[in-house]
Amino acid sequence: MKAKIIELRKRRNFSEIIGDFFDFIRLSIKEYASAWLVYNGIFLLSFIICSYLMVTGLIGSIFSHTTGEFENSSNLYIGLGVLFFVLTFVLAIIVNYSYASAFMIKYENEGHQLPKREEVWQMVKSNFGKLFVLVLIIIVIYVISFIVNLILAFIPLIGFIASVLVSVTLTTWIGLGFVAVLDQNKGVTEALSDAVGILQRGYWKCIISNVVGNILMSLATFVVYIIPGIIVGFITFHIVDGSADYSNSPGLVILYTIAMFLLIGIYAFVQTLAQFMNVILYYTIQEESYNYNMQTKIDQIGESQS
Repeated sequence: MKAKIIELRKRRNFSEIIGDFFDFIRLSIKEYASAWLVYNGIFLLSFIICSYLMVTGLIGSIFSHTTGEFENSSNLYIGLGVLFFVLTFVLAIIVNYSYASAFMIKYENEGHQLPKREEVWQMVKSNFGKLFVLVLIIIVIYVISFIVNLILAFIPLIGFIASVLVSVTLTTWIGLGFVAVLDQNKGVTEALSDAVGILQRGYWKCIISNVVGNILMSLATFVVYIIPGIIVGFITFHIVDGSADYSNSPGLVILYTIAMFLLIGIYAFVQTLAQFMNVILYYTIQEESYNYNMQTKIDQIGESQS
């Protein structure tokens, strides 16, 4: 059966944005997931290592407090694990947000055929320098955003709503920035400026679409977490309820390392799928503003009749 074609450059209302978002995930999930595993292999290995470090440190800290013997090595493990995680996560953001954006751009530009992963990766590699600078700017912006959200936290209700709005706006703007860099091969500042323009022209469409999309994705992720969560919770209950000393148990460390790794890995994959929403929004609002696709179709009709 012929695969469904999803045009990215077209006008959409809110329900069509959500529908096309999930339709594209269903259409591309096999090819995209296999490519994601290939290009995230080193990051997944890093996540296993940092999960092991953090779990070892946390277990050591918990049991050392229980026995009254505090171990400095536990803090060292936790610190190294967190540092390793942050560095890995920053690099993973560059690769995953860029790959998701390039994947859809290639799909749209090459006749609505799912692209080969080597071609997508080549687009990412050729823009890696600009994407790295973009992420450095993002880190600075997020630090400022953290301070702003910290201040807003002291304002009841209104502060919470404002904090959520700031966070969603910032995330959407950054996602649109990745698309702008790759779609038209623009510099970082110009791409971020274009992203601001897209956001201004369709602000509530962007915000509401991202909020609803992320809620639905979170619900689906929660379902995935249920079974391993029940298993880990059951084992944890019996460990805590028992009287045996598990502070040096390799099995306990392995169990929690796997659990934390799955938590991080699934979250990272879901986040890269969420970038599909920003690509759809980018093309939708661009088409509403400039009618690129409509003009192309009119030109094609004119050529066929001449």
